Amino acid sequence: TDTTLWQWRAQTTTVSFQKPAMMHPNCLAAACQVLHVFAKSFSVSWSLVQQVVASFQLMGRFERFALQHAEVVLDVAHNPAACQVLHQNLQTHFPHKRLCFFAGFGRDKDALSCISLLHESQSHWCFLPLLKRPCHAPEALQAMLLSIDYTADGHWCSDVFIDPDLVLAHDKDHTVIVVVGSFLMVDAFRNIIRKTIATFDPKT
Repeated sequence: TDTTLWQWRAQTTTVSFQKPAMMHPNCLAAACQVLHVFAKSFSVSWSLVQQVVASFQLMGRFERFALQHAEVVLDVAHNPAACQVLHQNLQTHFPHKRLCFFAGFGRDKDALSCISLLHESQSHWCFLPLLKRPCHAPEALQAMLLSIDYTADGHWCSDVFIDPDLVLAHDKDHTVIVVVGSFLMVDAFRNIIRKTIATFDPKT
């Protein structure tokens, strides 16, 4: 009944896991089964397995960092299915926080559906162009947002270079900065965090 926990069972063995943001239960079950089958060949510490699963994180997939008064989530979600998963993770981990999206989408992506899936009434959006690849113009992305919610809080930037001050201006209490839409966007923001923030603190 607890949606934040997974349990794996085999004969007399039951192991509980804190549900990670980006791991399919079938993959976890398969790994546990392998460990269980070969338990006689080598010692299996299920507590260590639990720690590894709890800290599991893929670069660019719900990748979390701490700023002074806010958190940053980097996610390369650029299609409706991935954005749906991202939205669910944001609702699970940050149910009462304001979301500030920095977004850019390739021209071949269904940006309207992605924005529709992620947008909340209190969300703020900043649309940016992508470097060296065809993309939806930032002002076109803003128009998509307003077609979904004409009262939405959002703007667009024509400058392809992301100003660190622009990011840090949103480092407010109860705010989660979400970077979404492209590997290029995620990499650029990861570099900003590393170069600008004194304490580079990946979440575990």
